[in-house]
Formats: sequence, C-alpha cells, structure tokens
Amino acid sequence: MEDKTKGGLTVQERSIDEKYNVEAEKGMIYDMDGIGHKVGIRWFFPKKEILSSHDSNIIMDAQVIKPARNDDIITIRKYKKHAVFVRIKKRGLRQMSKLGF
Repeated sequence: MEDKTKGGLTVQERSIDEKYNVEAEKGMIYDMDGIGHKVGIRWFFPKKEILSSHDSNIIMDAQVIKPARNDDIITIRKYKKHAVFVRIKKRGLRQMSKLGF
C-alpha cells in the first residue's frame, strides 16, 4: 500500500513498521521548526485470505461483481495495477444503494 501524498519523498530506510508489523519504506518530513519526523511511504502487506461467513457479493473496482458463497475463501492480493479499497458499512454509502447493492 502506498501513501500518494508522500510521493515526492525519497526512501531513507526500509524496516518493520511498529503499527502494522509489516515491512515498510520510510522517509523524513521536516516541520516548520526544522525537526525531522520519520513517516511511512509504502507498506508491504502479505497476501491475505479471509473466509466468507455467509453468501455475499464482492465488488471490485466499483464495476465487477463476484459472488462469494458461504465458506468460500477470498484471497486479497496485490494486482499489477493500483487499486483503492473502500470499507463499506452495512448502512453505508447512498451511491451504492442507488446502484442496487
């Protein structure tokens, strides 16, 4: 995962991120007082598998809909093109409900 707001930063170190416990690239941002702060630029999350607890639909890239049945294994992994993930709560996003989801 990459933080696009820090795109101009050069990578100064690659280490384990304390918050997420995954490998991360970090850079340095300086505040108005000239004090440097290490910030994460990129995090390298491993492939993740989750188990569907009930029949549902997976919406990918707001266009492709794939059914997931009870006890199906869903694998989340990096694709060669960048993607943005949105967490949708049960009562969330009006636009999605207008589309019939």
